[in-house]
Amino acid sequence: MAYVTFIDEKSDFYIRFNLDILSKLDSFRQVKQNMPEAGGVLIGEVYGNNGFWIKDVTFPGRNDVSSRIRFIRQDPKHQEIVDEWHMKSNGTMQYLGEWHSHPQEKPSPSLIDIESWRNLALKMDSQMGSQPFLLLILSMGDIHKDWIAIYNGKMGYKILKTISFL
Repeated sequence: MAYVTFIDEKSDFYIRFNLDILSKLDSFRQVKQNMPEAGGVLIGEVYGNNGFWIKDVTFPGRNDVSSRIRFIRQDPKHQEIVDEWHMKSNGTMQYLGEWHSHPQEKPSPSLIDIESWRNLALKMDSQMGSQPFLLLILSMGDIHKDWIAIYNGKMGYKILKTISFL
């Protein structure tokens, strides 16, 4: 299976995406003026203390809220898909983070994004203890222009760099 790897060179933390997953996400890039933001969750496996491998994603659902400059994930289908993967994999596949699109060539998080991530981290912390999670903002372009980071609660987020295609 072909994949792309992102890495934080200081900590050796890495994230792998199967290329077929990235191809599916390409259809949600806001390349036309009338395309709304889209989003979903990232599902995959944790590798040791320093890696995530993204093997599936959810797509916008009927009950999600979307406009040109906003996406609010609220369709219960996202959680149902995560639960299904978790059960089918005997617990190895799990929720690993969030993705959404921005109508920008070189996206960066909005204040709304940052606040929603803080709230998500607080919710996760109260339910499972502090867990890092992945954040992906799709650009209008391609994977080389996307914004990707690992969010680690009180430590905020670390932006990761594309390192290799295999």
